[in-house]
This record gives sequence, structure tokens and C-alpha cells, in this order.
Amino acid sequence: CDDPDCLDHPSCGGCAPELDLGAMTPGDSRNLAVDTSEGISPAELSCTTVTTGSHLRFTVQEGFHLRIDAAVVSGDHVLGLHREEEPGVTCEVDPVFCVLLSDSMTQVEETALPPGAYRLVVAPTAIDQTGQVQLSIEILLGAQELCDNGADDDGDGLVDCDDDDCALV
Repeated sequence: CDDPDCLDHPSCGGCAPELDLGAMTPGDSRNLAVDTSEGISPAELSCTTVTTGSHLRFTVQEGFHLRIDAAVVSGDHVLGLHREEEPGVTCEVDPVFCVLLSDSMTQVEETALPPGAYRLVVAPTAIDQTGQVQLSIEILLGAQELCDNGADDDGDGLVDCDDDDCALV
């Protein structure tokens, strides 16, 4: 980590979030305030040109649904969700969604997410639009696997007969 070329590597603290919410399970929820004037992490979101934002990280060990209620207190903001490709190995992420937050309350729901490490990024829409956003993050039980439709209904990466949930069917 003393080598400047390694500063951005995960084992040297590269891509560390401002807040790590830790492991979450269905039924868990977190309420918090995010101040984007303090966001210093790089943010690559498709719905804003601003390149910094506040990163929140959480992990879930099973397929799940995600519900987020976001209330803008000040400024104009976007909210993005990314799934980490290889946690602890690389800082690369895959985008899940990016939405513009309204002036009041915005509810975002994403269903059938696979287990893994995720990053929520709150970023201003412009450099002069930093401010505060109140977030309520809720992890909900994922859908049950339907064993005859050729789809991964519960978000665990396994389909129909390959899914342990269908072993007795």
C-alpha cells in the first residue's frame, strides 16, 4: 500500500465507502441522513455528470427485494445502486439503477436482487446542488422460486431444477 499505484486497490482502502452498513438480512432496515457536501468518493452514475458522491455499502447473503424511501432535505440529488463485481478484489461495480430524486419523497423498489455486496450512491445533480437526503433502506424477503418457468425468481442465480428450493418438487 506504500506504492502509489496501489492506493486504489480494495486491500489498501481504495473504494472504501463513507459508511458500511454491514450485513443485512430480510426484515432489516436502516434510517440515516446523507450529506453530499461531505461526499468525497468517486461516483460514476449514468444520471448525473457530478463525479463525487456519498457511498453506502451493504451486503446480503440471499436473494432479496430492496425498498428505499428518499426525502430530499436540501439540494438536488440522484440515487444509484451498484453491485460489486468482486468484493475485496476489485473496485469494479455493475449498475443496477440510477434515479433522479424528486423535491419531496421518492420511493424506489428493486426486486429479485441476487446475494452480494452493494453500494448506494447519493450524488448531487450539480456541484452547487449538494445538501442532505434522508434515506430509509429496507431489505425484504425475495420471491419464492417457481420451479417450472425457466426463470430465477428468487434472485439466487439458480433456475428451476438447479435451485435447491425446487429439490422436493
